[in-house]
Amino acid sequence: MNFKEVTLADRAALEPLLRVLPYRVCDHSFPCLYIWEKTYPAQYVVDDGILYIMYRFPDGSISYQMPLGAGDRLAAAVARLGQDAESRGIPLELVTINRQMKEELESAMPGAFDFIEEPNYADYIYDAESLRELHGKKLHAKRNYVNRFMAAYEGSYVFEPVGPDNAEEILFFNSEWDRAHGYSDDFRKEAEAIKRAVHDLGQIGMFGVALRLEGEIIAYALGTQLNYDTILEQIEKASDIPGAYQMINREFACRFSPGFSYINREEDLGLEGLRKAKLSYFPAYLNMRWRAVPHV
Repeated sequence: MNFKEVTLADRAALEPLLRVLPYRVCDHSFPCLYIWEKTYPAQYVVDDGILYIMYRFPDGSISYQMPLGAGDRLAAAVARLGQDAESRGIPLELVTINRQMKEELESAMPGAFDFIEEPNYADYIYDAESLRELHGKKLHAKRNYVNRFMAAYEGSYVFEPVGPDNAEEILFFNSEWDRAHGYSDDFRKEAEAIKRAVHDLGQIGMFGVALRLEGEIIAYALGTQLNYDTILEQIEKASDIPGAYQMINREFACRFSPGFSYINREEDLGLEGLRKAKLSYFPAYLNMRWRAVPHV
């Protein structure tokens, strides 16, 4: 199969195919395919309305997403990927499989795959109104943080869109945040993706909001529309000022999620602190992930 790299010019072809998908998986967005090119280099083929995605990694390993938009042609589409894998001398491996996709594979190809659960990559899916309004006892503490921040800094803070005018400030804040949290290779990879996102924000269909306190950016969040009922928040960073995270989280939801039912805030990567933070907002459900390998 003649897979090609994902470029800015491919948004027009890929976005309509991705946004109709019902799975609410964060990988099913054009920005995710584009901004992570250095870490998870994605290539694709569109054939007869079916989207095939392949990840080719620097170590030579290759994995595929389940063919997307195949419908009742799923078995034949997977067989094509099997032939492609065989031609490359590699085992077929399907990644980013959620529960609905798993059921579709099992229905189309009973017993063909073994499924390996990957809880560290489960997407956190939230009720959008819940994050906008912070109503109820469960989110009482979040609401208090917002109220205390607003009272303490009344007249000293402002929200603003992320764009060309503040792009370099966002990147500087991000580098300082990384340094303060123990700069690592994972941070370096993420910083490359964030730089790509901020510089090409509008062209790739992303949007963002920043929180400025006394003239300095102290938090920002970036995201995109995932599908017809879900917004995807891809990046969220804030200083250690009490309430900064709660403020930017709520503002992102208020600005970008009206008209949508859900917000996908991506996975926790098995990081205990991140898992605790995401659970503290009480997700509607976890969009569990599996890796599918042929049954032997």
